[in-house]
Amino acid sequence: MLSHVKILIAALAVTSMFADVDAPTFPRPGGGPVAIHSYQDPLGDFPRTWLLNTITGCYEELPFQTATVSPDGKTVAVIKDDGTVPELGVVGRAAWQRHGEAAVRWPGVPNAGTVQFSPDGKALLTYERRESFVIHRFDLSTGVTTSTVVPTDLYYTPFWAADSTRYLINVESPGPLAQMQYLNPDGTLGPPFSAEGGVVRGYSPSRKHVIIEPPLPMEPGEPADWHFAKVVDVHSGRIVNRIPSAQPVLGVPQTSPLLGWYDDRHVIRYAPTSPETTIEVVNIFTMRVLKRVPAAGLHPLSYSDVRSSAGLSPFAKLAAF
Repeated sequence: MLSHVKILIAALAVTSMFADVDAPTFPRPGGGPVAIHSYQDPLGDFPRTWLLNTITGCYEELPFQTATVSPDGKTVAVIKDDGTVPELGVVGRAAWQRHGEAAVRWPGVPNAGTVQFSPDGKALLTYERRESFVIHRFDLSTGVTTSTVVPTDLYYTPFWAADSTRYLINVESPGPLAQMQYLNPDGTLGPPFSAEGGVVRGYSPSRKHVIIEPPLPMEPGEPADWHFAKVVDVHSGRIVNRIPSAQPVLGVPQTSPLLGWYDDRHVIRYAPTSPETTIEVVNIFTMRVLKRVPAAGLHPLSYSDVRSSAGLSPFAKLAAF
């Protein structure tokens, strides 16, 4: 046990010695059921990404543009983009912490610079737009990629459906907002899902509800609350509630992304009216704030993966809330 403590102290000393003065300051509230596992800084000319070390509790900057953490927190999908063709890589969390970039496998799955884990954590979704719009599903256990050609060019970014088999796509509609519809793996259209489309930001632990955020800032003439994130019932497609999450940037309301789910009844957001960045845990039905965490060192327009703190060491759990 003593040797492990010495190794940890040495690792922390090295991390501190080479600490980046421009790195964000992450909150250390001291424990809770969830933690920020990855963080992407939206500022600067190039995205910068940090990943929580599950042993030391340090946030380490990665040499990739994005890092997406699986629902169970054990796998990371990364995107490396040198300005030519984005590359998708996959690595186990523990293997990354032992071996670094040498542990990343690069399966050669085509992508447009984004990746999503399926809700069950067994597959990845990427897409590309060339002569046609194509969705790629990469099975993590078999390494097999299955592609689906979208039947028309009137669709935007695809997302996973709750069953981890079908997809959700935005389709053009006569109104000011896109509608959301199911797409089957064989490329045929399924039933409508929701009258208001947007960006799927994550399913609740039971997959009964999903967060859907608007894709663009609010513009004059649009419905006053269309830039609010929506909590949608997966079974019926009904909007359960709208969660204010806009931040004023240069005088224009910008949609501040919700950080994810705290449990089946609460979502995590950056407080829309706080003078300093503050993380709030909000009830999706009553809008009552369960918890506030000061986070002045984070940017309210950043993207983060919030995952369970169950597998973290006591040191890493200091980042949990």
